[in-house]
Amino acid sequence: PTDRGTADGRPLLRRSAVERLARCVGADSESFDDADALAAAERVAAVQSAAIKVAVDRHAATWTVFSGEGEFLSQWLFSGRRDAGATVLASTVVGAAASRAFPAHAAAVLASVEGGANP
Repeated sequence: PTDRGTADGRPLLRRSAVERLARCVGADSESFDDADALAAAERVAAVQSAAIKVAVDRHAATWTVFSGEGEFLSQWLFSGRRDAGATVLASTVVGAAASRAFPAHAAAVLASVEGGANP
């Protein structure tokens, strides 16, 4: 109940999470219950997972870096998949705080390369 590191600053509690998901789809706690939240979360996870798998497969990646809040996806996506290559969790290399900044850093590096800079 004291952890308020959530999107709306409310406690990290199941009920609050259900209410956050309800707001995402324009509902409220009377029209959106735990079963609805679970169904929505499972659908989002399935779409997100499929997009990541397509990207990894499209580039025939031999290694993949997971960073920030999405690190947990690495085990979920690639457990038991022999062709996944090496998986690196950025937090184990640079720490959790820097790992959360990896997407912004990667975008900045790509933008500088596109602009002709040598990162």
